[in-house]
Amino acid sequence: MSRWVLHSRGAFEARHALTSYKGKRESPHHHRWEVAVRVGADHLNSDHYAIDFHAVHQI
Repeated sequence: MSRWVLHSRGAFEARHALTSYKGKRESPHHHRWEVAVRVGADHLNSDHYAIDFHAVHQI
């Protein structure tokens, strides 16, 4: 198990429509996605932190 662990949560919405669902075009609709990320490290870097929080959020 890592000594240093970053936990982060976020959410986003995505809109789409299937073009051929059961032979028909689907109406546009959206979904809300929730994301949880856990990243670990055994050592701190030269700036004395384990993981760049902003880099994790770009994932």
